[in-house]
Amino acid sequence: MNRFAGRRVLITGGSSGIGRELARQWLGLGAHVFVVADAASKLEATVDGLRAIAPSVDMAVCDVANLAAVQAMADAYLARHGAPDILVNNAGYAVYQTFSELDPEEIARLIQVNFAGACYVTRAFLPSMESAGRGHIVMMASMAGRLPMTPCGVYSASKHGIVALAETLRG
Repeated sequence: MNRFAGRRVLITGGSSGIGRELARQWLGLGAHVFVVADAASKLEATVDGLRAIAPSVDMAVCDVANLAAVQAMADAYLARHGAPDILVNNAGYAVYQTFSELDPEEIARLIQVNFAGACYVTRAFLPSMESAGRGHIVMMASMAGRLPMTPCGVYSASKHGIVALAETLRG
């Protein structure tokens, strides 16, 4: 038996890309996967595909940039499943424009989704993980979390924030 069999894995941004692939991989290892994303139809299609691998997948539609939505999602998850064994903060997106080209509302959204969202989700689950005395938090930051990327300055800055948050949590 592998060490992931029966583990509870929660993945934000799980309806596409790296998040969907992580869900697929953990399902293949026997984990119970909970996928979170903000686009209902895309999330439902992803979960339908994942259920072809294993039935132990569930989902929640949640915009991680919305603190109240994150807390409601976390409360529902915790009431049903308890603390996750692995929490993957993967939700995020990039806009390929220079800082001066970006609309201020897009700047705010990038920061809210890419950085604040990971803060909100981590804060919502961390107390239960600490109480359980177990769990791992994975922060997906890309190389942009270590190296400034142009023309994606705000994206890069938000990912630098993720790296800093991860390092403070580890300490």
